[in-house]
Amino acid sequence: METAIEVAGLVKRFGAAQALDGVTFSVLYGQVTGFVGPNGAGKSTTMRVILGLDAPDEGSALVGGQPYRSLRHPLSHVGALLDAAALQPGRSARNHLLWLAHSQGLGARRVDEVIGQAGLMAVAKRKAGGYSLGMRQRLGIAAALLRDPPVLMMDEPLTAWIPRASCGCAASWPHRPPSVTLPHAAPVTAARVRRRGPALVKQIGLEQPHPPGSVPLRSVTDTSTNR
Repeated sequence: METAIEVAGLVKRFGAAQALDGVTFSVLYGQVTGFVGPNGAGKSTTMRVILGLDAPDEGSALVGGQPYRSLRHPLSHVGALLDAAALQPGRSARNHLLWLAHSQGLGARRVDEVIGQAGLMAVAKRKAGGYSLGMRQRLGIAAALLRDPPVLMMDEPLTAWIPRASCGCAASWPHRPPSVTLPHAAPVTAARVRRRGPALVKQIGLEQPHPPGSVPLRSVTDTSTNR
């Protein structure tokens, strides 16, 4: 299978603290991958490096064989939700999505489609600043889906969702990968399933972070399971 994300030898330091030390893994199209580790283990940092938001000190991260920053239309390759609070609180959910859509050459029809998929139709005209965390996460997922990318990267996307809301949103996306239960603090990287059939589920464990001067973080497990 073709590789969607390829991470090799990532090293990242923030001053005296070493966040990543030689993190290496790959994600295939059609594979759901979960990062499992305690707070501060480097899960979100790895995702930020993949998306070009943080530069690694060493190593590389490729999306579809290219660095994210070199992708001509990045939202066509990967959609991401890293921070549900990253929005203009004075804008309505629909207007928030409209300006993103216009930047990608998309129209209002696609905006209304993802609003429906995320279950936000009833509140689409309300200012996003008044949304609960769960509603903001839905809005972030809608934004990630705008360009219908083959890869989705989401950092704790269901933290504030009640079970009924999670099931309802999953039911509205019949062509997405089957739902996978992951630890509460695990971000998710999903290379979306384009065909029917079992998905690959992959778990990458990261060690407990260590204080400066001791053993730095590194990948410790990389297991794949057919389901």
